[in-house]
Parts: sequence; structure tokens; C-alpha cells
Amino acid sequence: MRIKSMIAALALTAGTQVIADDDPLASFANKSGQNQTANFLAMAENAEWFAKLPPSQGWVLMKLKNGTMMMVDTDMRFAINGAELFDLRHQQRVDNLDAANQSWLVNLNNLDHFDLPVFTYGPDKPKADFTVLLAPTNHAEILDTLSQIKDNQDKYRFDVVLMGTVSQTVYEISVNLFCAEDRVEAKERLLNADYPDTSTEETRMPMLPTCEHSKVADAFALTHLYNITRYPYIIRHDGAAIAGSPRSMEELYNLPAPKHAELDINAIFGGDKK
Repeated sequence: MRIKSMIAALALTAGTQVIADDDPLASFANKSGQNQTANFLAMAENAEWFAKLPPSQGWVLMKLKNGTMMMVDTDMRFAINGAELFDLRHQQRVDNLDAANQSWLVNLNNLDHFDLPVFTYGPDKPKADFTVLLAPTNHAEILDTLSQIKDNQDKYRFDVVLMGTVSQTVYEISVNLFCAEDRVEAKERLLNADYPDTSTEETRMPMLPTCEHSKVADAFALTHLYNITRYPYIIRHDGAAIAGSPRSMEELYNLPAPKHAELDINAIFGGDKK
């Protein structure tokens, strides 16, 4: 079925959307400081039933000429007519292109809810220019990113989050670096990819007995929250993010704000939309 005819058929049944005062989505978003399970249960209090649907490759949000919002999955299997989409991370309704573009960005305020294992490099600024989620490995992109941080720490503030999610060894290295008695040496060793050998007590860096090493484990939640499958994961000051090492930090810093939400519908569904 052509997209235009499908939309026309569904639009005939479009009703007027009324936003209730006790909107469960708005209530859900206001609980963003809690954990995800508690958040879901809070919204579930308003549910009559649940159903798990077959997986989809993605969704497209569109506004019809009659003002109705509609969502269609790119497999052409489901359509949600009269949709009202709420961006829980940015706590706003997605009813225009600006809000849709913003939904692709990382809400840096949400990171404040996590007590993360962070090493800060660069000038003393109120906020980081780059937040870098980094697993201490010898992967080429990790080494390149560390080199770029080292070369640009005179201009930009980098908050490097130690991610121990790759393996048990990487987890132990992350804990050892973060909990080292000599934080200055630990930061320098990370920057130079001179990771401690954590296999024996004699070769690992002396650690503070009171260190909250659980912070390294807590960082695991970020991989699920942002669907991170590749390191480094670099978040710019405005929330734009890339996976992998950039060509240059300066180029990345000066790139215009991305507009990931704006698309050519022919590229998504194929053919034309007539």
C-alpha cells in the first residue's frame, strides 16, 4: 500500500486529542530522578493491560495536514493514529521538528542523576565541553581519543567516564584507576594508556580503602540508557553524541547542531510517497 493512501485511510478516523490534567506521561517524566523500574511502575499504575509487540526497525513520526499526529513503523506493520509522543528524557511533547531533533540529543542534566567515576581534564569550567565515555583498552579508537584529549586539554574541558563494561579486566582497571590513592598519577596513566596490571596486589596501584568503587558498576546503566555498543562514546556540550573517535575535537566542537529527525521519506520506505 502506498504511504499516501494508507495515511488518508487512517486520517479519516482521527479524533481530537484531549490532554488530561492527570496526564500519566507528564507525571512519569517528573519522576526522572528515580530508577527506570520505579518510573515504569509509576506509569503502569494507570494501565489496564500490557502487550508486547513484535520488534520494529524504527518509527517515523508525522503530522498530517489535518493536524493529526501519526506514527508509522518502517516495516509498514503498525500505525498509531492520533499519536501523542512524549520525550521522557527531555520532559517535553514531540509535536514539532525542533522537539524531534532534540530527542536525538543526550540530556546532560540526566547524567547528574548518576554518581559516575569521572576524571576531569582541562580548564576549570562550570560544564564540560565533552563528556567521554571510555573503556580503558588499547583499541585504536580509544588510543586516538586519549591522544586528542591530551593535545586539546588546554582548550576544552573533558569529563572522562571510566566504563568497565567491556570485560572483567577492563572493569578492574577502571576501579583501580578511579580508586587509586594518587589520583594525579592515575589520571596521567589513563591519558597515556599506561594502564595498571591488576592481576596481583603488587602490580596494581595502591587504592583508597574508602573509595566508592561501586560508581564504576553504576556506570553500566548508561550503556542501556543510551544503547551504547561502541567506545569511545563522546557527548558534546549541547548533547550531540558520536560513537568512535572524531577526526578532530575542534571540528567536532564546531559542527552545527545535528538534525537527525529530518529525513527523506523515500529513503526510509522506498519509492515515492504519492
